[in-house]
Amino acid sequence: MVLDKFFISLDNDVIVYFPGQEITGYVHVWNSESKNVKGIYIECRGLAQVSFSRTEQEMRTVYRNGRSHTDVINKTVHYSSKENYFHHRVTISTGNGQVLNKGKHQFPFSFVLPQQIPSSFEGAHGSVRYTIRAVYERRLKWNHECKIPITVNSITDLNAIPEASVPIQASGFKTLGILCCTSNPITAKFWLDRAGYVPGEKMKFNAEVENLTRKRMRGSKIQIIERTNFHATRATESHERVIHESVRGKFKSVELWENHPIIVPPVVSSGLNLCRIIDVAYVLVFSVDPGSLSFNLKVSHDLLIGNVPLRSSFANFQHHNRISVTQGRYGNPSAPAYPGHSIPGTDAYPDLPPPSYEECMFGGNIRDAEDSEHVSYGAGDSYKPRYLTYG
Repeated sequence: MVLDKFFISLDNDVIVYFPGQEITGYVHVWNSESKNVKGIYIECRGLAQVSFSRTEQEMRTVYRNGRSHTDVINKTVHYSSKENYFHHRVTISTGNGQVLNKGKHQFPFSFVLPQQIPSSFEGAHGSVRYTIRAVYERRLKWNHECKIPITVNSITDLNAIPEASVPIQASGFKTLGILCCTSNPITAKFWLDRAGYVPGEKMKFNAEVENLTRKRMRGSKIQIIERTNFHATRATESHERVIHESVRGKFKSVELWENHPIIVPPVVSSGLNLCRIIDVAYVLVFSVDPGSLSFNLKVSHDLLIGNVPLRSSFANFQHHNRISVTQGRYGNPSAPAYPGHSIPGTDAYPDLPPPSYEECMFGGNIRDAEDSEHVSYGAGDSYKPRYLTYG
């Protein structure tokens, strides 16, 4: 006989935590008739995983009709690695074969996250993921299981990174044509007042394009690109994805971008600190499209994304919290910061603007290969981390 309901609830309904924070909640058991129970426990796990495949060629020597031949064989090679941060098992009820009476039961639990753990992250070839799994053990029958993800935000304080407050500028040029038949150049440059920003913050992007050719340009474009390296035991796989894009159309001689606003989306901080098998970087790319068969002129510079803003920018943020889970500016759900726990390491900033949490545009699936068919996933097996967001 299955249970009517078996689920996990957390006292922090935002389900976002910091390293070193205590997680408290309940395992709920609803049954319409008395049942035997062997025991109830939870497993709390923090794990980084990387997995990808490549098609590689292998040279093999074979013998045919008494002669050796070298064949080229294509084979699929799988690469993977793991980094375990914690794996705690907490027994919350030792049934010892006793009967659990019908009705609604709740069993409290708590555990403390380690201090030195990275932020949650979902990528194309790997993840940093934190989950809580509850198990209702039964004798001689399959167990009831439920599993939920939580988000961890490890702190990256831009005030502790000198390069974050330094203005940035990048420039480049290109000509059209080949050899002696080249055109006058196309030049492009852009600049920002600094390199470091936090999710929700508004960049003021400035750029200038000078077209000295006789040809009309097809357009120009700004992109913020997230570049991730996934490190397996014997190989590294890189992946890029665009987290912001602004596009403008055709122009003839000069194109100006003046204080163009770019809102930094909710993403993990640069570096993905404390994770040794995944690293994340951000780059701002400004490109000019000459059209026809010519390659784009591209100018780029690294950005620093943190989750504690520069103190000099505090006044730029609205000093209020969202009061409930709402639809965020990126079309994703957002929620106020958890009131029961302050942001670690920010006692020196009493005027720090209160953040909210917003879902990342990228997510994953928390269903693992070792999960049994009897695992339920609360709100579903799809998951997007929530990151500290300001403004």
